[in-house]
Amino acid sequence: MVESQTEARSVSMTGHLLPMVLLRAVAVVAGIAAAIYWRAHEPGYGWLFWGWVICLAAYIGSFPPALRRERPIARPAWVLFVGILGLAAVLRFPDIYSVPGNISIDELLPGLEALHITQGGKPNVFGSIGWFTIPNLTFAIPAVIMQLTPLSPFHALRLSSALTGLAGILSTFLLCRRLLGTRAALATSFFMSVGFWHLHNSRTGFPYPQSSFGPSLVLYLLVRAQQDHSRLLMAAAGVVCGLALQLYFPVRILLLLCPLFMAGDWMSVRLSWRGALQQSAIFSVGVLLALAPLVASVPLDSLTMHSRDVLITRPAVRLTLERRYAVTSLQDVVAGSLAEATRMFTQWADVAVLNRSPQGLLDRGTLAMLLAGVVLVLLQGRAYPLLLLLWGVVTLLFGVALSDAPRASYRLAAAMPAIYMLAGFAVDRALQATEAPQRWYRLTIRPLILLALAAWVAHENYQSFFERYSRDGDGKLPPWPAAMRFLASQCDGRRFYFVPKADLLSESETLDLFCSDHSAIEATDIPQRVDTSRPATFIVMAQQFATLNLLNRCYPTGHINQHQGPNGLPLFTSMDVDIPALLDGPKNCQTPRPTEDGSRQPT
Repeated sequence: MVESQTEARSVSMTGHLLPMVLLRAVAVVAGIAAAIYWRAHEPGYGWLFWGWVICLAAYIGSFPPALRRERPIARPAWVLFVGILGLAAVLRFPDIYSVPGNISIDELLPGLEALHITQGGKPNVFGSIGWFTIPNLTFAIPAVIMQLTPLSPFHALRLSSALTGLAGILSTFLLCRRLLGTRAALATSFFMSVGFWHLHNSRTGFPYPQSSFGPSLVLYLLVRAQQDHSRLLMAAAGVVCGLALQLYFPVRILLLLCPLFMAGDWMSVRLSWRGALQQSAIFSVGVLLALAPLVASVPLDSLTMHSRDVLITRPAVRLTLERRYAVTSLQDVVAGSLAEATRMFTQWADVAVLNRSPQGLLDRGTLAMLLAGVVLVLLQGRAYPLLLLLWGVVTLLFGVALSDAPRASYRLAAAMPAIYMLAGFAVDRALQATEAPQRWYRLTIRPLILLALAAWVAHENYQSFFERYSRDGDGKLPPWPAAMRFLASQCDGRRFYFVPKADLLSESETLDLFCSDHSAIEATDIPQRVDTSRPATFIVMAQQFATLNLLNRCYPTGHINQHQGPNGLPLFTSMDVDIPALLDGPKNCQTPRPTEDGSRQPT
């Protein structure tokens, strides 16, 4: 009855706001028209772009505000959450530039896309695609941090991941509070803050944190809009969903999650079919308006190519998995892939391209809470916890088990908020079931027990990342990452020369993420192709003794430094040469050589 009265009130309000309805219609038509003309005019950020932005704002603003508001979060809960968020920052920001030490090419290439955006080398990010056919809005987030900070581009790239990770913890806290309550939200944010999985994603330059931030933000707006009966928030949720779908590709699971959450809420409150259609239309039009420039400018095949290529329905993927599992039927392939995907939680996972976790994604405490949460959800049958369970299952199935990489946790990251929320739900239910009658007990013994459990979980995750992974595991320091960081630390106007030229990355533009003043030369080009107008640093990537002897002969006053890893093994050798020594180089390089009659002549 209350729901029907609220719905009637909302319909009445909309009917009396004819100017707002006209504004809404104009915003939708004008926004779609701007998107259609987008590709033909190839705008950067001109009048078409700003017209489209105004249309988005007008569409959202044309709806009435919330009819009901939830009680604000209590101050003690905010204080505790801020403390948890501070702990997350402490674990993410220090030494983010150097830990983990390894730098994958799949971390460099997104950073390079972001660097191109800052240099104006990309079209409008809302209507174009980049690396791996991913929309350029994905790379716009680190590009903004690169523009706002004086750090090297690679340092800013990793910093953007940390900031996105913190934003994901905040949006997950807000969503969990709406779904499960404040206590469960606090437990969830703690698990997420100290968890190896989220900690790793926040400390690398991969766009992985977007996978957990985007879904939690969109679903928070969607759930809040439904709970507060706010059509304005429903329109905002649609627009934000359209923008989020342009982030790193696992976020596309929202195409399944949003209808799932909307239908779940409709059934729980018994919303009429008319109200359900109105909510669907408001949300869908917002998604369409936000996606319109991208869809109008880029063919749909290009947008979906990568998502389709990794699915098990592709013959090449299925054949590879059949050979791996020694089976022949699709049913057996799916079963084997699903079983392998679930092992990520207890054994190891591909937390990044070419990088494995030292153990399962979750520590033992969080994993125990997750399993307890799943059992409690199935036993209680409450709507919102069931939606969280479906969120995790749908993502595990379509994002990982039916793909070519069943151990890829970076594809499961879109379900990370749901997984941690299920663990937080178990903590909340356990505290509720064991509520002590004595107040002194609740204020002393219970907090001490919870603090001990939290310290255990935090310590185990700290060891997993900072000790086992970052220093002893796949995060170890290879030669090229060490040379890249050295390049950034010495980028003061000098010219860097990588010898030999044939080395893998010596001429790669990815080195621009660390310093743009670099080039690659062969030893035979020394000193002819060396710029003598500014200091130079020569970097020899391997034990090229002939090259080192040549540099010593040409620049005897140069400062040589052999760089070694933590294990004492050589990584690369650098030589710093000032301008006077560079000018003397051609003369010093003249060495005598024997002739046919036994005399010697310069070379």
